[in-house]
Amino acid sequence: MPREDAVTRGRRMVSEGRLIVSYVSGRSIAAVCRGDSGLIHRLGYDPGRGYWCACSGLTKCAHLHALHLVAAKTESG
Repeated sequence: MPREDAVTRGRRMVSEGRLIVSYVSGRSIAAVCRGDSGLIHRLGYDPGRGYWCACSGLTKCAHLHALHLVAAKTESG
């Protein structure tokens, strides 16, 4: 069986209810996501920092892909 890529894992995490958005205010968002290892990872978005995740992933992780599925950045104007 082939290994899942980060996008597929992110979709699965959302479908399994592993992502919990804990805070939304203006253009900022904070969430936690239970990874496949069982660890809880903090992640979010804020205008000064961009999208971020506290996991040890060196590239765009599955947790951030999960967040992108439930949060959309909109531009006004």
